[in-house]
Amino acid sequence: MFAVLLLLVSSVQFVQARHKCYKVPAPPGIMGIFSSITLIPSGSTMAAARSSETSGCDRGHPSENFYKPKNKRVALFLKDNFLQVREESAQGQGLHLDALAQLAGCSIEHAEFGRIIQNNYSQIFGADLLSQNADNSENITKRTTERFLGLMADSPLLASSCESG
Repeated sequence: MFAVLLLLVSSVQFVQARHKCYKVPAPPGIMGIFSSITLIPSGSTMAAARSSETSGCDRGHPSENFYKPKNKRVALFLKDNFLQVREESAQGQGLHLDALAQLAGCSIEHAEFGRIIQNNYSQIFGADLLSQNADNSENITKRTTERFLGLMADSPLLASSCESG
């Protein structure tokens, strides 16, 4: 019986080694072995981290965007929502602009963020970009992202209230 249990423990740990959510280590000692086999939590954090339904872990792996820095999050968002963000930037308000502020880690009010973006619309979405061929949308998005991140670094209010890097 002990040999079967030992074999089961070692095989489960081998399988789980490939599917770990690295932010939450297993508890040490016999409790770690027991909870790894049965998935009985030794604490609420571990129970959430070991669950396949946990946001940020898919079969134990962090989601694709879980560890991405601000620059990557902003670039991905602009790539998928460029037209809506451009339109809302001209208006100085909107749900996509609010989402962009959150992705950029900005702690200022969304209205203030929208006003700053609206006042710098031509700097971010310059005529040189908008006149480019639509087939080159990846380049347009890349340059817009660079300009947006540049504005965040150059604006004293955005630089002090938004996540860096």
